[in-house]
Amino acid sequence: AATCMEEVTPSGLEQLIGDLGHIDAALVGEPTSMQPAVAQGGLLILEATAHGRTAHSARAHLGVNALTVAARDLVALDALQLERVHPFLGGSTANVTVLRGGDRHNVIPDRCDYTIDVRYNPAYTAAEITQLIDDATEATIRVRSDRLKPVETHPDGHLLAALRHVAPDAEPFGSPTMSDWVFMRGIDAIKIGPGDSEQSHTPNESMPVAHLEQAVPLYAGCVRRFLDTAPGAPR
Repeated sequence: AATCMEEVTPSGLEQLIGDLGHIDAALVGEPTSMQPAVAQGGLLILEATAHGRTAHSARAHLGVNALTVAARDLVALDALQLERVHPFLGGSTANVTVLRGGDRHNVIPDRCDYTIDVRYNPAYTAAEITQLIDDATEATIRVRSDRLKPVETHPDGHLLAALRHVAPDAEPFGSPTMSDWVFMRGIDAIKIGPGDSEQSHTPNESMPVAHLEQAVPLYAGCVRRFLDTAPGAPR
């Protein structure tokens, strides 16, 4: 409950983490249908401005249409190959999700702004992807947000070993959605919890009671196993 509202800046664990002292490990209670997420994608939001030159639409040859510049950028971004693949998260994506340009039918617009939503895996840094997008487009690119970086569980982590001992049939996977895990970089952590992530932010969001009943012994058993086996864990 103390780590709610992670999508609001700043809030939740982002504010609390500095006051919590040393953290050995963490189970991040997001809805994963009780399967362990061992990697979480990052979110990079870029703002782009395509520049042109204003002219009367009857003399369009005297201007440069910023919408056309932006259109070329959109095609270039659609063709952009982010080739590094993560074993659990797969590839990375860059999608234009908002487009704003022009205000009168008889004026060649000199500016078109668009937003790029980038979901990327730990094989890239935000700076690398920003540079790739800057090289591929004609627009001026600026970073609006790069605070939500990708995270992953070390394959030899003690928490993952403890979880596998308690739930040997669990299927590790990569989660594309955000959570407080992003603020626990370097901490042995796994995202796992009752409920289906596909229901998040939808009407009548809910979880099966069976998932909740399954979560209690899994959390408890994982914590006990971790405390019994992890070097340096408090007893």
